[in-house]
Amino acid sequence: MKHRIIDLDKKKTEAGWQRGLDVFFITAIPKWFEFLNWLVILGLFRYLVVVTDNLLIKLIYYLSIIGLYKYIEAMIFNIRFKSRGFSKLGKYRRVISFTLSFLVITLIFQSLNIVVKLITLSYHS
Repeated sequence: MKHRIIDLDKKKTEAGWQRGLDVFFITAIPKWFEFLNWLVILGLFRYLVVVTDNLLIKLIYYLSIIGLYKYIEAMIFNIRFKSRGFSKLGKYRRVISFTLSFLVITLIFQSLNIVVKLITLSYHS
């Protein structure tokens, strides 16, 4: 996997920053919608877990959550910040990526639970 390097000390002109933002959005927005597709599918499985209480669906759902967690952890771990302030954090990269990934997946998991609860409440009302 290619490391993403973010150089916080690099001096850029306004045009340089604009070019950088253009590249970022051209690259990031398709990935964002791909990620949203994953969340919709996870939400569907979460809904099916709540409604059916089926063991196979639970297994698929929880393995998918674990897979998404590991994906997020690997993505965060492979971001390199280039700056004097970040150079001292190098030996803590794995702990930082683990912690940030755990926070992100917890937020996703709780959000899916809330959305599914709201859907099931409105469906049964």
